[in-house]
Amino acid sequence: MHDVVSRLRGRLQHGLATQEILDRLARRGIVLYPYLVFQEFAEVQFSAEQVSNPFRARQLTENDTAQLTAMPDRPRTEAGIRERFRLGHVGIGAFEQDSIVAYTWCDLQKLSSPGQGSALRPLERDEAYMYDAYTIPRCRGRGLVPFLRSEVYKVMQTLGRRRLYSVSVLFNRPARRFKAKLGAREVELRLSINLFQKFKRDVLLKRYPPAAR
Repeated sequence: MHDVVSRLRGRLQHGLATQEILDRLARRGIVLYPYLVFQEFAEVQFSAEQVSNPFRARQLTENDTAQLTAMPDRPRTEAGIRERFRLGHVGIGAFEQDSIVAYTWCDLQKLSSPGQGSALRPLERDEAYMYDAYTIPRCRGRGLVPFLRSEVYKVMQTLGRRRLYSVSVLFNRPARRFKAKLGAREVELRLSINLFQKFKRDVLLKRYPPAAR
């Protein structure tokens, strides 16, 4: 109960009341997510001075599965994690000593709709879709997000993936502010609908011109 109250208080403090309502509906089988598709570029780099010394980052392997599934605030099944590796998804994690404290995943095959997992479109050979970014509560506010993003950009560059995509729910203002600092470009405004896994639609509401910022 204490964890639930802390999570709710944190969301309200960051202006995420509407998203909290939408997330609660989603847990009951009613997904109604207005969201933005962003384009980012792997050439962007961050200064390592933004993050404290204890952290290091590296690409995740199947040997990290047990740690990933043991994270209490972000439940994932072992089968689900292994399936990501099997499909060729790339995970990048930040570590404090030997413990994972943050991670991000990249799909190299398809751009997906949040709340559904269905493909919006296949990706080109120089594209990647970043998803499922998470930082454990006690490490938030310590510069881990830009630090990890920098590592993601480096890994994607080595794989020839220069054009990167991510999505943010429209009401998630902290995520949108962070992406604005990255120089990320809003590409599309969409609505993801999933009613009890029986009715699924992803609707394009607006497409932004290439020069829009």
